[in-house]
Amino acid sequence: MNQIFKVGVSLCALAVLATAAMADQLTGTWHGHIKIDVSKMTAPPAAQKAKMMDAVSKAQQMEMTLNLKADHTFTVNTPNRPNQTGTWSVSGSSVTLQAQSNGKNIGPSQVFTLAKNQKTMYLSQKDPGTKKEAIMISFKR
Repeated sequence: MNQIFKVGVSLCALAVLATAAMADQLTGTWHGHIKIDVSKMTAPPAAQKAKMMDAVSKAQQMEMTLNLKADHTFTVNTPNRPNQTGTWSVSGSSVTLQAQSNGKNIGPSQVFTLAKNQKTMYLSQKDPGTKKEAIMISFKR
């Protein structure tokens, strides 16, 4: 029984060290883009379609910059928007970003999937009306 406990503790310690090592590899600057599949989105009223298409075009052309810091805080710079800050964590292939303001969480966290090469992470978002994955946010190194 004592041997099983020692093996369990050793495995837990290895998992913690592996997660810490992965976190170190993720720190730094990532460049992001948004892809929007309007065919999977709820169609806007005809009077608003041109305005929506213009907004989609602008969103897909902008480049975001995500800076993951070693202290597990982050900053996202998006053109023409205030910087977003918060905390980040990693567990397996999931990188979780939690936006904060004045030390308090803002909205739900965003969970990105980390590619095996650890050079890309992505997040799919569903359109609330169609329930289809219409938006893909990806960050690359």
